[in-house]
Amino acid sequence: MDAMPYPDDAAMPELACSLIMKGGITSGVIYPRLVTELAQTYRFADIGGTSAGAIAAAAAAIAEYRRQRDHSDEGFRMLSRLPEELTRPIGKRSALLSLFHPQPTTSALFDTLVALVDSPQAGSPVGRVLAAGRAVFGSYPLPTLLGALPGLALATWGVLAGGAAIGTGLIGGMILGVIGAVVGAVVGAWRTLSRQVPDNLFGLCSGRGGTEAAPALTDWLHDYFQELAGRGPEDAPVTFADLASQGINLRVMTTNLSQRRPMAMPWAEAGFFFRRSEWEALFPPPVVEWLSRPEHAPAGPKGGVKAREFGARLATAAELDLVPLPYGDLLPVVVAVRMSLSFPLLISAVPMASTEWSPDSVEFVTNWFTDGGLCANLPVHFFDRPIPGNPTFAIDLEQVDWTITSVDEGSFLPQDNQQGLSRELLTWEAGAKDGVGRFLSAILSTWQAWVDGEALRLPGYRDRVVTVFTTAAEGGLNLTMPPETVTALADRGQVAGAKLVDKFAPTPDSDALTGFDNHRWLRLRASLAGLGEWLDEFAETFDQPGDGALPYPELVKLTAAELPSYPDGLRTVRSMVGELRDLVDTVDVDKLSVGAPRPRAKLRLTPYDRAASDRTPDQVQVADLPEPSPVP
Repeated sequence: MDAMPYPDDAAMPELACSLIMKGGITSGVIYPRLVTELAQTYRFADIGGTSAGAIAAAAAAIAEYRRQRDHSDEGFRMLSRLPEELTRPIGKRSALLSLFHPQPTTSALFDTLVALVDSPQAGSPVGRVLAAGRAVFGSYPLPTLLGALPGLALATWGVLAGGAAIGTGLIGGMILGVIGAVVGAVVGAWRTLSRQVPDNLFGLCSGRGGTEAAPALTDWLHDYFQELAGRGPEDAPVTFADLASQGINLRVMTTNLSQRRPMAMPWAEAGFFFRRSEWEALFPPPVVEWLSRPEHAPAGPKGGVKAREFGARLATAAELDLVPLPYGDLLPVVVAVRMSLSFPLLISAVPMASTEWSPDSVEFVTNWFTDGGLCANLPVHFFDRPIPGNPTFAIDLEQVDWTITSVDEGSFLPQDNQQGLSRELLTWEAGAKDGVGRFLSAILSTWQAWVDGEALRLPGYRDRVVTVFTTAAEGGLNLTMPPETVTALADRGQVAGAKLVDKFAPTPDSDALTGFDNHRWLRLRASLAGLGEWLDEFAETFDQPGDGALPYPELVKLTAAELPSYPDGLRTVRSMVGELRDLVDTVDVDKLSVGAPRPRAKLRLTPYDRAASDRTPDQVQVADLPEPSPVP
C-alpha cells in the first residue's frame, strides 16, 4: 500500500477515541498508518504507549494537536509517509538503522550485536553465530591477534623444527590459535560491556550523535516532533501542556530501576533533578536549554516551613550542579518519550536525582530510568474508567511461528464475546534443539507481560484490543529490515486500524447497534458484577467483630478528637458508610453476577496515578498527590 491520501481540507471527526500502543523496538513501524487510518474516523482524546509505542503515541498526539490548532491534517500526512522515509538508504545503512548510532567507544560491540541478532546474510542460528564471529573478530582485531599469538608461535616452532614437529605444531597451533582468538575477542567485548557501556550510561547508543543527514534517535525525534507540530528545531519544544491546551492527554510509561517500579509520565511528583552535563549527552541543546530556564522550575510551596525547606533543597541542588525538572505538564514530550524507550544496554538509561530526607540533612541520590516495557509494555490500564465514554483501543504485538500469507491475516480483532479469551499457547518439546531458547524466551515474556496479559483476558478489555502479528524476521531487534518488510508491517497496521473502525464506528444512516454498543454493555455488566462483590465483602467485613480492635460501626462513631488519624470529612464518611450498608440491604448484589461476562473482574485499591488517568491537568488536586515520607 502507498502512503495514505488525505483530503485537502481537514474535516474534524465527530467521534473521539483513546489509543494505547505496545512497545516493540523496530515493530513501531506498524503504527504510523494504523494511526492515520483511525484518524480519518476519530479524533484522539487520550493517547498512550511504551517504548516504540511511546514514540508512536507522541507522534499521534502532536499530529492531533496540529489538526486541532490549525485545522490541518499535515501532521497525519507526515506520519503516513514515515515508513517509506525510514527505509531510504543512507550510505550502506537504512535510515531506520542509522537512528541507532553507537558511541565511538561502543561501536565495536554494537556491530557485533547487529550481526548476531539481525544479519541479512544469516537466516539460521548457526549462520547468525558465524556472522557474529566475523563481526567480533573484525571489531576487536588487536585482542583477537593477541589471543591467537600462542597458537601462531606454536605453529611457527613446528615449521622451524621440521620433521614430525611440523604436523604437531601446525595442528596444535591452529587449534590453540582459534581458541586464543575467540578468548581474545570475547575479552575485548567484555571490556566494552563492563567499562565503556557503563560509562555511556549503560547503553551502546546514547541517542545523540550522527550527522545532519543521518541523525541519531533522540536528535531525530526532537526534529520530527517539532516538524509534526509545525515548529522549527530551535523553537520551544512541544510540551504536555501544549497538547493539553487542545484537550489531548498523552501518557507514556518508563521504569524507575532505583525505586523498582514503573512510572507513567508526565507524573504529578515533584522533587526530581537532572545534571545538565549528563543530559547534554542525551538530549539536543534546545531541549536542555529549555529545561534549564529558571521560569520552568517548580514553584514550590508558598510561605511557611515547607517553603523554606524547598528553598534549601534548591540551594543544595544548585551547589551540586543539579537542575530541577519542570513540573508535570511543562515537560517536553521528547524527554518523556526518550525515558520510555531506553531499551536496556542498547540505548542509554536516563539518570535523575531525587532527595532522601533524614533528620539532619538532605541527600541527593541517583535514580536510573530505563525502558517502560520492563514492567508494562502494553499499559492497558491507561485512561481506564469503570464504564467507557469513548472507545479505548489497544494495539498488541505478537510474534508467531507461522507464515503470514496476506495482509488481512496479519492482525486479529475479536468479533464476538468469546473470541480472544484463550491466548495462544507457547509450547515446545523437551528434546527440541531450540527448547532452551524457547524456555528462556517464555520466561522473559511472562515476566515482562503477565500483568498486561491478565488484563487482556477480561471482558470489555479483550474485545477492544487488536493484535498485529510479526514473524521472527520482522520488527523487534531486526535493525536491518529490507524496505519490503517495513512496508508489509506498515500495511498490516493500516488494516488493523480499519478493523477497529469497521467494528466500533457506526455505519452512516444506520441505527444498528455497533461493536461499541456491545463493548459498553459488556463493561457495564462486568463493572457492576465486580462492584456487587466488593459491596458484599465490604458489608460482611464491616459487620464482623473487631478481633482485638473496635468494630467498624463503633469506629465510625468516634469523634474527630478520638480518632487515631485523618479526622477530616468525618460526617461524609459516616454518611457514605450508611448509604453503602443500605445499598447492600436493598439490592441483591449477588444477582449482579448472574449471567455476567466471564472471567469476572475484581475491584481493588491501587495507588492513584494521575498520569495514567484521563484527567486533564487543571483537574488535578493537591489531595491527589502522594504524601512525603521522610526516610528514617
